[in-house]
Amino acid sequence: MKFHHFFILFVVLVFLIFPPIFVNQTDFFTNGSNTNDISKFSLFTVVISLIWSLLLYILSEQKGEKFSRNSLRISLISFILIFYFSFIFKQIKDLLGFPQDKMIFNLSKTEKFLSCLQIFVLCIYEEILYRKFLFTRLNLLLENTFTQFNFNHNKNIPTVISVFLVAILFGLAHRYSGIINVIFAFLSSLIFSLCYLKTKNICLPIISHVLYNILTFLTITKF
Repeated sequence: MKFHHFFILFVVLVFLIFPPIFVNQTDFFTNGSNTNDISKFSLFTVVISLIWSLLLYILSEQKGEKFSRNSLRISLISFILIFYFSFIFKQIKDLLGFPQDKMIFNLSKTEKFLSCLQIFVLCIYEEILYRKFLFTRLNLLLENTFTQFNFNHNKNIPTVISVFLVAILFGLAHRYSGIINVIFAFLSSLIFSLCYLKTKNICLPIISHVLYNILTFLTITKF
């Protein structure tokens, strides 16, 4: 990997990947929150996420991405798997006595729309960041490193390592929501990465991610 590629990867790790892991985050949607602040926060998040998504996509490897019935089927299967694991983890949380997810109250139609828009854009951002950019760069870095040091290895090993490293980082980025959700995010990342590997199209894991997150938001929102 050329130096400027490594430098870009380093900058992204420092400014985009590590902050969610090491900075404490809190749930912005709580009872009694200022609804005007929620709207401003959602708009700010949407704008910043769109800007970063565009920049990361430009910096990523650009290859032809096509849709097919099979790729859409894989995306649907990914969504079903994540939804199934979500149900299993909810049962585990209940058995272990973890607190229930907070319900979101008193959101106006505008705030609900902005929240869904925020979720949609954040899913795009996360998939471009973790799958399209980070996974591709890590995989290339490992392949070049193994080749440079003449490691006799299976060609799939760099890919497997990259998938797990990205899943670990993705899971840790959700540590603010508790250990159970960190594990769930780790497993979700594995599924999204496999979806991306199978389809070679970043839009497919984005579809799965958006469907799951918006459905989850709607289930904890009191209309």
